[in-house]
Amino acid sequence: MYTILGEALGGPERYRGQDIAQTHGGLGIDDVHFDRAGAHLAATLDELGVPGPLADHVIGIVVGLRGSVVTV
Repeated sequence: MYTILGEALGGPERYRGQDIAQTHGGLGIDDVHFDRAGAHLAATLDELGVPGPLADHVIGIVVGLRGSVVTV
């Protein structure tokens, strides 16, 4: 299964899943939830030893999705 993040990072396959806003709509995700998930992602990237510039790039992609994910 290919993810939108995989595509955004230059993966070889195009994301063919449901629109991200449709997927997250109605789930009641607010800024607190979004920020908490982002913090977990950042901690995981750090724990895995992902270089800072690449981790920052990944986090930047995710931050750019806030408007489509946060619905409350």
